[in-house]
Amino acid sequence: MSFRIFTNCLIHILLVACLTSPASADASHKPFTRKPSPAQSLQKARLMQARKLAAQVKQGTTRAAVEKLCPDEDAGLMSYELTRYYLGDSVMVDVPFDKQGGEGSKQNRVSGPLRVYLSPPHFN
Repeated sequence: MSFRIFTNCLIHILLVACLTSPASADASHKPFTRKPSPAQSLQKARLMQARKLAAQVKQGTTRAAVEKLCPDEDAGLMSYELTRYYLGDSVMVDVPFDKQGGEGSKQNRVSGPLRVYLSPPHFN
């Protein structure tokens, strides 16, 4: 028997063995799935919690009311049109405000939808 015929036979046997093994017949077998770490699970829960919180804040809500819900304003560069709050576990929320009462006033009102996203906190 030549080496080429031997190699082809060996490949055929391996393919048949792989295709008929119980692991390949099992539909729930997922060889590359990974269980999320506790930190990832916590971050995902915090993100879902932040989205629910953002849905509760309606257009016209005052800055004072928003700051009761989100007390930690993020540092770093920001536009005067929005304020970024850090909610923990790398979860941020951008809140757009109008200029009623002056820039940065507690009387400013939410002027659009909130944006929730993942980002590490910014430091001055």
